[in-house]
Amino acid sequence: MKLFCNPIKKHGDFADPFVLRYNGKYYLYATNPDIRCWSSPDLVEWKYEGPVIAEDTFPGLVPFAPEVTYWNGAFYMYTSPHGLGHYVLKSDNPKGPFEKISGNMGRTIDGSILIDDDGKWYFYWADDSGILGCEMKSPTEFGEPVNTGASMHGWTEGAMVVKENGLYYMTYTGNHYLSKGYRINAAISSNPLTGYKDIEHNPIIVNTEDPWVGLGHSSTVLGPDMLTRYIVYHNINPDRSRDLNIDPIVLAETVYVAGPCNYPQSAPNLPEFADDMAGTENWDIYEATNFSCVCKQALEANVGVIEFNLRSTEGEGSYGVNIDGLMIELNTESYIVMVAGEDYQLPWQYDHSVLHSLQVRYKPNKAILYIDGLKIATLASHIGTGSRIGYFSNDVKIDIGYTAFCAGDAKSIAEKLYYPVECYLPSRNTLRLNVPKAGEYSLATTIEEDVNENLFLLSDLSPTFQAASEDITIYNTGLPYGQVELAIENVIAAYETGRDDLFSIDLNNLTAYYKNCFGEIDSSEFETGIEFPLGGDGIGVIFHASELSDGGEGDDKELGKNFFIGYSVMIENDSIALYKHRYDEEELDRKYHYKTISKLRVKVRVNDFCVYVNDDINPLLKYHDNSPILWGRSGVRTKGNPANICKFYKIPLQQGRR
Repeated sequence: MKLFCNPIKKHGDFADPFVLRYNGKYYLYATNPDIRCWSSPDLVEWKYEGPVIAEDTFPGLVPFAPEVTYWNGAFYMYTSPHGLGHYVLKSDNPKGPFEKISGNMGRTIDGSILIDDDGKWYFYWADDSGILGCEMKSPTEFGEPVNTGASMHGWTEGAMVVKENGLYYMTYTGNHYLSKGYRINAAISSNPLTGYKDIEHNPIIVNTEDPWVGLGHSSTVLGPDMLTRYIVYHNINPDRSRDLNIDPIVLAETVYVAGPCNYPQSAPNLPEFADDMAGTENWDIYEATNFSCVCKQALEANVGVIEFNLRSTEGEGSYGVNIDGLMIELNTESYIVMVAGEDYQLPWQYDHSVLHSLQVRYKPNKAILYIDGLKIATLASHIGTGSRIGYFSNDVKIDIGYTAFCAGDAKSIAEKLYYPVECYLPSRNTLRLNVPKAGEYSLATTIEEDVNENLFLLSDLSPTFQAASEDITIYNTGLPYGQVELAIENVIAAYETGRDDLFSIDLNNLTAYYKNCFGEIDSSEFETGIEFPLGGDGIGVIFHASELSDGGEGDDKELGKNFFIGYSVMIENDSIALYKHRYDEEELDRKYHYKTISKLRVKVRVNDFCVYVNDDINPLLKYHDNSPILWGRSGVRTKGNPANICKFYKIPLQQGRR
């Protein structure tokens, strides 16, 4: 098994990376004064191709976040020099040269294109209100702006939208690019322009706690197996240069990333068959009055994907592809594709003389045809194991490009991904983890304890029960380094096991927007709290907290007051408030009190929280979180008011079955 390790490419300043897949090859563009390009056959090994614009294209300005869209024979580039509005450039080659075909079209910064199944174009960009979008009349004509609903409630940028299974998935980035807390969120909508709702476990990519930080500004691209999608993003170095990273991303009922990961992981899968058509050794060629060829290698599964690339070069007539008798036929004199004898109108003026991609995703009795990424037809099919693929032409000459096929579908491939620890996991029959180091780890499950024990026995593990709530059971187990496959169902999270530590510290002169964690990683059952003899307001504790960051360039504590993942319990005027944070602030519960508070205590049992004030034996606030954050550390937070004297502590609770 081939492995790779992020960052996969260094020392080239790969800021704001965008990857285009064209004719079986990948082309990478990044923010550079001359917009440099790299190419790759597999997303891992990259070759420098050189600059794609002339030095004087944008005098004195750096073109930000270039994105390239291939459409009907042309490559269109969208970039915003210094974030001062967008220009459109065009080339007939992904390696350039690109030349301007528009003036400044406005729309601020970080433009991105979506072409929908009906042939409509959409443009997305960022401004102070979040991510905006508009319909386009042509590659150089922009419609009226619409607010998509996607925002990080601060600086927001770097949007990209991908359509999958009738839904629109947006990834976008926030905070200043120089901040450790630069991060990526995901949102989903049923409409290309409006109604985007953040997924529950945002941010999908963030890391602030080692040198590999500032992860953001992403694009998403289909992998070499034509089934797995990859999110491509940068990290920032101390010298402000940026490196290139990729991780698998799953677009389903929500969005999961098998990352971020900066230790060895599986390289992108390659297809079972791939041919760039430089020779004919893989094909049986038949030439009489007309032309046809059939691949010598048959399909290997009843579920899979096939990709063809072709164009007509001379003459008028019909041409297309053949999958075991299923004919997909184009005609140089029309914008219609005929599939199994039925006509389908193409939603654009299809130029037969330029390269187009035809992709067929099939399973028993059904196949879906995509042309240039647009869903064209759903049809009955007998494609399966043993089927042969080929090309044909009648009275017209054709050029054949990259051709490939691979077994499986997106769902089955996603179930085989290995997720780095720490992670939240989609529901799967088999648990696959990529463990960073041998050690003790916690697995959170959602089924009964005795059933879990039986499943652990099947996996040759020796788990120990750690804690349980009414809906989650935590087991600890030793795991080896590297990729681990376990026959365990309903594991929702895996993370490094916390420690039962006794810890206290005296803190003085805390600023108005202070947050910090102390001691070991939280266990599943513990008590944490603060004592402040003089009373206080706007002060509290944080727990299960991770990925702490400040705002702006990394030094704006007020802007970054909510920049962490975890919980906080805060004293606010005459109330106690429980918040959940994912780089934002969601109020879970609030209880009012009418006494001076000098002690605040929180008892945590998995996803049950009890909050006490002073020396009260009964909790003021009780809360059960159905979608909990399960790991992190505890500490102190202030919210708008400084604190002069404060003592923080954490102690273990008595563990046992409840």
